[in-house]
Amino acid sequence: MLPVQIISDLIGMPTEQVGELRDWSHALTKTLDPLCSPDDRAAAMAARSEMTAYIEDVYDRKRTRPDDGILSSLIGAEDDGERLSRDEVLINMLLLYIAGHETTTNLIGNGVIELLRHPDQLDRLRADPDLDANTVEEVLRYNSPVQITRRISREDVEVAEVEIPAGSVVLPAGAAANRDPRKWGDTADRFLVDRAGANEHVLVRRTTPPLPRFRPRSSRGSDRTAAADAAISSARARRGNQLRAAHGASRRRSAAGNRLSRAT
Repeated sequence: MLPVQIISDLIGMPTEQVGELRDWSHALTKTLDPLCSPDDRAAAMAARSEMTAYIEDVYDRKRTRPDDGILSSLIGAEDDGERLSRDEVLINMLLLYIAGHETTTNLIGNGVIELLRHPDQLDRLRADPDLDANTVEEVLRYNSPVQITRRISREDVEVAEVEIPAGSVVLPAGAAANRDPRKWGDTADRFLVDRAGANEHVLVRRTTPPLPRFRPRSSRGSDRTAAADAAISSARARRGNQLRAAHGASRRRSAAGNRLSRAT
């Protein structure tokens, strides 16, 4: 529940239906799997309708009573006199819920599982807590919450002696690349919290450039995308500062409480 609560807070969504938002986004992610049963697809479509209706209601409220969340920032985003349409904002909200908390939830679960499966690595992390960030990167490499992605070829292209016509939908398996011994050597199939270069994995690595002749399936090529990115970054920065300030205050209260306990 924690990831969806955090993303809801960043977006500026009311808290009373966080549970429903989590369930809706979970149902929608089923359509990202290579194989999706008819029942799962029907459940995803129903979830999309309910989630869209709910976000539309919140959208209307934010237009008249904006706050410092991402949703209000997207509503007010402007680039050369152009604003995001209502549908564009709603689609971005759906994307943020699916990509913003579902992958985080799965990453946390995968990390716990791998540390329990590899007690020697758990001991290594306990002995050196500074490996925490590298451990997250190694989990992303070894057991990523995103196993595949979708791309559409912009032009005819050949990959590994296979011809891919322009307009083809391609499903690159980043999970396979993350275990490729040509990159990771003899330890490709081992989980190592102190692995050097663990952050050089693919799919969710923020610094990975896009494939030159492929584009994301949902790419629109609109300049307004830049306005949306700027609005999201600005809102995240504001909320991040607020969360860090709250966290700092909490730590100070905890430290003061500990000192008081020792004194008594």
